[in-house]
Amino acid sequence: MEEGFRPCKMCRPLSSEFDNETYIYEYIRWLEKNQFPDKSYRKHPISSLEYLTKIKKDFQKAIGISLGKYIRIKRVNHILENDTSEQKHPNKIFFNRLLTPIGEMIFCYTDEQLHLLEFVDRRMLETELQLLKDKLKGFFVKKQSKFSNKVLKQMEEYFDKSRTSFSIDLGLIGTDFQKNAWGALINIPHGTTMSYKEQADYLNNPSAVRAIASANGKNMIAIIVPCHRVIGSDGKMAGYGGGIERKKYLINLEGGNVK
Repeated sequence: MEEGFRPCKMCRPLSSEFDNETYIYEYIRWLEKNQFPDKSYRKHPISSLEYLTKIKKDFQKAIGISLGKYIRIKRVNHILENDTSEQKHPNKIFFNRLLTPIGEMIFCYTDEQLHLLEFVDRRMLETELQLLKDKLKGFFVKKQSKFSNKVLKQMEEYFDKSRTSFSIDLGLIGTDFQKNAWGALINIPHGTTMSYKEQADYLNNPSAVRAIASANGKNMIAIIVPCHRVIGSDGKMAGYGGGIERKKYLINLEGGNVK
């Protein structure tokens, strides 16, 4: 595990990490039992802002990730593992998980096409999963298949530096404008970077830099659609849904140079 991406303790019982005599224990027990905790702390059994600040600090120290990130991951896990919308939607959306040196990812696919590949702690992941369900009229089912094994193998090869391109069919979900922006991303060669302005020029739409940056941010297939290869015109890091440290790691993994 690379520096800055140490493993968390999501799989252990939360309460095992805290002394049952400590101030935080009752809240931890509540969080442990709640499979879909609200994103708003106002709906948590927390008495004051000062108490919340202390809980966040001690939680991060004990568990290894922030409280907010833990809640996001727990909500995503619940959506995937406990999807009860089978009666509402006729189609199956298969999902699986993979571990990388910079954190766990999930991917979703149907009919031998990949629709989503994201880090589990991405802030927009819950919204993206709901978008998938709406657009594909489907419900989530965990499945291992030849296709999922292909994704796992190619991702492993990528992180081992033995793969510089992917041969996976993509089912991009977005507007025509977004798909054009993502197509430009796919054409950025491994080991190189492009500025947002250069991407706009490539698409013959030089005045749409901000709109293209926004489209990049809505990309749901990380790494394979390499939005991490787009940087600022000054050569410095710019926004990335997976986090700036991951973006820097990926560019360096590919042999690029970033400031």
